Amino acid sequence: EGEGGGALRYNIKGCKLRRFDTDSARSCLRNRHVLFIGDSVTRFQYTAFAHLILLGYPEPTGNKGFCIAKGGWGEFFWRTFFLESSKLLQGRELCDCYRPNKLSGAAAKQGTSENRHFSMSEYNLTVSYLPLLNPNWGMKGFWPGPCRNASSTKEPCSDANMTKQALTDAAHVLTEEEFDVTLPSLPFQWSGSVSSVLRRVVRPMEVDTLLFNSGLWGDVTNEGVVKDWFSAANDVVCGPSGNGRCLWKRTTMQVVCKKGGAKCPLNEQMPKYTGDAVPLKVGKKMGWGVYDAATPTSYLAQKDMVDSKHFKPYVSNELNNLLLNVICPVK
Repeated sequence: EGEGGGALRYNIKGCKLRRFDTDSARSCLRNRHVLFIGDSVTRFQYTAFAHLILLGYPEPTGNKGFCIAKGGWGEFFWRTFFLESSKLLQGRELCDCYRPNKLSGAAAKQGTSENRHFSMSEYNLTVSYLPLLNPNWGMKGFWPGPCRNASSTKEPCSDANMTKQALTDAAHVLTEEEFDVTLPSLPFQWSGSVSSVLRRVVRPMEVDTLLFNSGLWGDVTNEGVVKDWFSAANDVVCGPSGNGRCLWKRTTMQVVCKKGGAKCPLNEQMPKYTGDAVPLKVGKKMGWGVYDAATPTSYLAQKDMVDSKHFKPYVSNELNNLLLNVICPVK
């Protein structure tokens, strides 16, 4: 449905979707820990999700104030994005965020960190984002609070320090000194494959809702890899030993050039869809649910996007309203 200058509302024919606001979102998420694991589209959805919980839906068009989904902020893109998005959440987020501005590919992944944990202690709610920008790169990060600089604390520090309470206590606005000096100089304190990070690092986080996707890096077709991921998540979150829920987030639509290449005129662009066949097949066998972010984005056009993969804020707003309906369905 069109609304206000081209922004869209998403509805499902024959299905009643509740419209969440800040108060009802907080109520839905009370006593929960929702974990997003995924790529850059998932990052922007997480940021919009935290914004909704604290401040309400982000300005839908991205034309006013700080746009959480904008494709670039000048020469110092990552520095500006991390500092400003952290400031936006008013000290309620731990943002272990650093990324070199002028490096890309394998060089950038060596120094990249973006593990984010937003909390509202008065609701005992936490929402986290752990990046999976490329499954082959694995995952890595730091322990929270005093343990981040383990050499200066007498506390015994380990992955067990990644508790929900410790993440909440460590929340603060990311500083320029942290981005420019501290984080680039610190060795990573935990790292490993996706399954090992789930078992070692995510376990103490007390996650009860896991949202997982890595499809923008290509359709995941190795059934053994997916089984390994899902088995680890079941052990920690949603299997017999866990009390939570695991959801595969279907991969959102992209725009690609018909003739190849990174950029092309509008008349040479076409949509690209990822089938997610293997994760859906394995997830069905292993008791996972599905969060269908693919169908809503299949109706979109270039005007709804800031680049070939990332959407304007109103799309993230609708995806988050749909997600809240999945987490807290109408009774």
